[in-house]
Amino acid sequence: MEESEASNKTPEEPCIECQLDKAITAFAFANAACQFIDDPDSKESCVEWAGSLDPENLDALAEIANETVRKAGVESLSRLANEFNDMMHNAIVDVTKERLDQGVEVPDKEMRLYKYLVAKRGV
Repeated sequence: MEESEASNKTPEEPCIECQLDKAITAFAFANAACQFIDDPDSKESCVEWAGSLDPENLDALAEIANETVRKAGVESLSRLANEFNDMMHNAIVDVTKERLDQGVEVPDKEMRLYKYLVAKRGV
């Protein structure tokens, strides 16, 4: 490659969809975590804060996560994670079983996860 060609290259544009995915995750994390706070005053304060977040400010995503931990606390985050995992595991088992019952081919990775979750449930 000639020197002039190299100097004309522009740096890659940031992945806008990737940034939006992170933003959606950060805002969902903040709003959901606040719902698992037991103390009504703390919960109200957290919900107010989460509702005031600016989705245009993609530079603040790491701080949103940090502040969520500060406001919601580890116990609330643990409950959120457990509820999320239970919900997703149930959905994976239900949908995969539905596909199997319909004779639809299930990808290997999904089938391994399905078998693991079914064995874990003891179903």
